[in-house]
Amino acid sequence: MVSSVMQSQRILQQQEEKLARVRHTCAHILAMAVQKLFPGIKVATSPVTETGVFYDFDSPVSFTPEDLEKITMMLLPKANGYTTQAIAKDQL
Repeated sequence: MVSSVMQSQRILQQQEEKLARVRHTCAHILAMAVQKLFPGIKVATSPVTETGVFYDFDSPVSFTPEDLEKITMMLLPKANGYTTQAIAKDQL
């Protein structure tokens, strides 16, 4: 029984590490999109959190709702020539 608990904990830890890597990659894609839309903007911090990523940008102005829509559209693969690959959840 202890062995199965330890195995489950190890699997959960591996899944959390893989998810953190995916979120870290998403943070980089977000930064590239914002820098493309707003040349000269400075990237501040980007910690991975339990629910996703958080990014601070050093900008002289606040983003508007329209800016956020443009940023969101830049995250789509077709906007930047990214390729996508479907991966089963258990392969993350």
